[in-house]
Amino acid sequence: MISSCATFRDTGDGEPLEVADCFDAPLAADTFAWVDVTEPVQGDFDRFAAEYGLHELAIEDALEAGQRPKVERYGEATVAVFRPARLDADGAVVYDELFVAIGDQFVLTVSHGPLEGVLARAQQRMRATRRLPNGPGSALHAIADVVVDDYVRLLAAKEHAFELAETAVFSDRPPDRVGQDLFRHKREVLQLWQAAAPLVGPLDALIDERKGLAEDDVRDYLRDVSDHLKSVVAELETHRDLLTDAFDVNVAQVGVKQNEDMRKMSAWGALLLLPTLLVGLWGMNFTHMPELDETWGYPLALGVIAGSTLSLGLWFRHVKWL
Repeated sequence: MISSCATFRDTGDGEPLEVADCFDAPLAADTFAWVDVTEPVQGDFDRFAAEYGLHELAIEDALEAGQRPKVERYGEATVAVFRPARLDADGAVVYDELFVAIGDQFVLTVSHGPLEGVLARAQQRMRATRRLPNGPGSALHAIADVVVDDYVRLLAAKEHAFELAETAVFSDRPPDRVGQDLFRHKREVLQLWQAAAPLVGPLDALIDERKGLAEDDVRDYLRDVSDHLKSVVAELETHRDLLTDAFDVNVAQVGVKQNEDMRKMSAWGALLLLPTLLVGLWGMNFTHMPELDETWGYPLALGVIAGSTLSLGLWFRHVKWL
């Protein structure tokens, strides 16, 4: 459904409209309409498509959540899909989805998820950027800037935890617990990378003068957003590689620990087997076993059992099996 509608002028001033009047209000040459849709259905776009000529493929992208982050051109409209990221109350990373379409005199945003004030902050930033003409292109810049800034803040909030996990592999913590933390943090890094990295190429296309996908005034500001995004992606790739290496080391440590446990079990098994073998030998009850008739036979048997077992134990300790 259409949740809000407003008109914006080049001065950055916005005027809210009633949803019923959203498509009936006349637009001056320096004015554009911003329509926000939540929980979209096909009927939300019929009037919009008739009024602004929005391409049916763009409407299909707006209706279906789960789109890959991208920036594309459909006819006269530029369409972008963002994955805004935020931390929930438990400190877990949550990803929403935001569809944006801009044309000569319109901005359409479709929210899949609560977004936590992304659009409000984008509109505030658009008004604050007085050096940038506040047309539909400036709205796209403001949204991209807010989304990428959230990536920067999220990475800064998680970076210390990533570094601790990377170094914990050489600590005294149990390897299985370390492995769980490494896997969880690597998953967080990959999810954030999947949200940010696909936007690098499309933003480069927007700021490419030869393609003419963005106005000259907007292009410089988008270039700044692109630089921040590339910095985030580069840091995420560094953490991804380090966490992967740390996880490989952790797996090797677990294997070494298992080998050590197996050696200890084998050594203790041999120490128990040796006296069992000797006792079984003397317990066969043959008629002619001369040592059984001697007074020194029993002490000799105990001594042989104790001496051989002690010698074997010392040898296992020497080779570090015990």
